[in-house]
Amino acid sequence: MRWLDINLPEPGTRQKLDTDLAEARSATARITELQQRDGLDGLAVTRHMAEVGRMLFQAVTGSDTGAFVPERTGSTHTPCLVGTDLEDALAYHLVMDDTWRDLPWAWLHNGLEHVLVKHPLCWSNHGAALPTDSPRPWMQRQVRAGYMVGRGGSTDLRHTLHQLREDGVGRPQLLFVAGHSKESVRRLIYREAEAIAAALAGAPLGSALARFEVPADAINPTRLREQALAYQAIHYAGPTSQPAALADQADDRWLEGLITDALAVPDAEYESAVGLEELPVGVDQVTALLDATSERAQRGESYSGDLLRERIGRTAGADAGQWLLDDGPVLPEGFGRGGGLPPLVFSNHYRALPELGSRFTRAGASSVIGPLVPLYSRPARHFAGQVYRAMGGGSSVAGAVWHAARKLRRECGVDHPAWLSYGVQGYGSLALQYL
Repeated sequence: MRWLDINLPEPGTRQKLDTDLAEARSATARITELQQRDGLDGLAVTRHMAEVGRMLFQAVTGSDTGAFVPERTGSTHTPCLVGTDLEDALAYHLVMDDTWRDLPWAWLHNGLEHVLVKHPLCWSNHGAALPTDSPRPWMQRQVRAGYMVGRGGSTDLRHTLHQLREDGVGRPQLLFVAGHSKESVRRLIYREAEAIAAALAGAPLGSALARFEVPADAINPTRLREQALAYQAIHYAGPTSQPAALADQADDRWLEGLITDALAVPDAEYESAVGLEELPVGVDQVTALLDATSERAQRGESYSGDLLRERIGRTAGADAGQWLLDDGPVLPEGFGRGGGLPPLVFSNHYRALPELGSRFTRAGASSVIGPLVPLYSRPARHFAGQVYRAMGGGSSVAGAVWHAARKLRRECGVDHPAWLSYGVQGYGSLALQYL
């Protein structure tokens, strides 16, 4: 696969670009109104995606007229151990400041068609090329894969996979995490787990490339943070059509989870956020926070969870900007307390990519897949299955999302928005065989 980086200037460098992207962000927000009026899969939604995509395309080409010219120099080649469709594919990697990473770049539209029809896409604050001095094992394996030749001179993954595993590393483990939801939605979430398992089992190399684990018991936030790095990928499944409902506010486990994540914030920022700058020496911070919460409750002010969200809002984000488990919420920033995140995160819940994508990569993930807009559970489940089927055949994450998008475009129709509802942030060339 050949990657072309498209480098967007820093905010404040070009006023017209800043203005154009601000207008595109405002237009993106209007999709909520359209979905409420016409349904999540209404024709007006797809048309609006194309309109926003044209705005984004014009903003980029207004800044760099040659941005999408396939013949321009400066491309990055990454190993491709699967079919010729990906071997010959040209992919675009948009490099931008974090300010713009929440925009729906998968909707790019050149006035004739969506760019995603022909080209894999991803975006991040770095280029497609892997850092030459990276200690991450998956990056070292990907570089090594570019030089591997199997029996008979074949570079096919079937003949070279054993060389990637010759260092004694076993199959990567993919952890399924079920999000908190109503019982009726929970059944749909586990149907997603079934779809992923079936997709990997039915893929040409699925069983050889990854081991899929669905825990018998619910995973609590502390366990997830502490054990995240024991896995090479995490798939989080929650409601995709609306934010997950919070648990009973009287449940102390939720308060415990909020406090734990609050403490993951750097000390100075946390102390400033919750008003503990002048605490007497020897006073435990958590005890002080509980005391402050109790006093606030006695005055009739808001619940402690609201207090924490209010005071660390710039870190925590809205309710949609977190993973909700049965025992409480998990913020991307909280994974630093457990050691970090695995390279691949697929967060399949309400508006996950604009809410969480850049935060997960800052927390240590190399690639993040997720929906850009609300969508119904069936196409969300189907999309996830197609992504893992493609990755189980050796496709990279960007290639797998591209395959899934084209598959849903054929099955659901060009006018159905599901095929435009997902994106990738981070390294688009990451693949299961390197994990």
